[in-house]
Amino acid sequence: MWGDDILVLFVVCLWNASVVQPRPCERQESLVPVLLSMLGLLGGLVRLNFIFAIIGLMCSSSLYAQSLDSRIESCNKIKNSKQRLECIKSEVSATPTPAKAAVSQAPKALQLPEAASFCERLLPELKPRHELASEEMTRSTDDAMAVTWPPLEGKAPTVCLVDRQARTVSLLEIVSGKALSTADLAGLEQRARFREGVESGKPEEFVSFAQKMLTRSFKDPASAVYRGMFVSKTAGGLLFLCGEVNAKNSYGAYVGFKRFYATHNSALSDVETERDARFPQIPTVFESLRPDYCSKKIVDVVD
Repeated sequence: MWGDDILVLFVVCLWNASVVQPRPCERQESLVPVLLSMLGLLGGLVRLNFIFAIIGLMCSSSLYAQSLDSRIESCNKIKNSKQRLECIKSEVSATPTPAKAAVSQAPKALQLPEAASFCERLLPELKPRHELASEEMTRSTDDAMAVTWPPLEGKAPTVCLVDRQARTVSLLEIVSGKALSTADLAGLEQRARFREGVESGKPEEFVSFAQKMLTRSFKDPASAVYRGMFVSKTAGGLLFLCGEVNAKNSYGAYVGFKRFYATHNSALSDVETERDARFPQIPTVFESLRPDYCSKKIVDVVD
């Protein structure tokens, strides 16, 4: 009987030492299965030794199956910085990699039509000439593809660099030798989002921004109320918010509803004004521009 107990203890200790090697931050925990197995010796009279031995084996396995985060936390408790670093390295290197993560899929190679579409998203005027896009090999690199379109009469060719990994436009030249600034690229990206939102029936982002541009010069921007709003698009693809607006003046009184148009640029946003009494036959700038900005309705906006 005692021979069986000693044999069980020997097997458990040997398995614990050779198969499940304790790491620097788990030396104390690794003794748990051995202690549990030793308890099997005390349970020899009632033949509980096998139960304790099995528990010891299960406990040993569960200790090393704990999450990486908890094991790293144990490493962090080590005061010696060198030992702490070795412990963390050991845990990270010993952590099994999930099966899915082991199969790394290389990103699909960027093709010319796809790269051209990223550029055309920022410059919609290029879309009609999509088939004329070509790769400029002298400017393409391992990281970016250079796409160019033949120049229109009197203009320089457009050059657009698309990041092969991020699938984003990293450089855009519409004037020969001059790249748009980061702020200009961000502005084009913003307008692209506005267009996509309007075209999908969700113009809220554009409407909110256009209203902000319109009311910049108001005495009380927060007092502005709107009615009859809609989004229009010019022949060049520029979006405008059109309708009527009423806001408070410096005296705190509403001035009455007046027609307006607004876009992403405050300089192109305006409210209707009275004609010059001296030249009543001459239309105001607002009256001259509004037909171009507000004649092609795309979608109505709920006030």
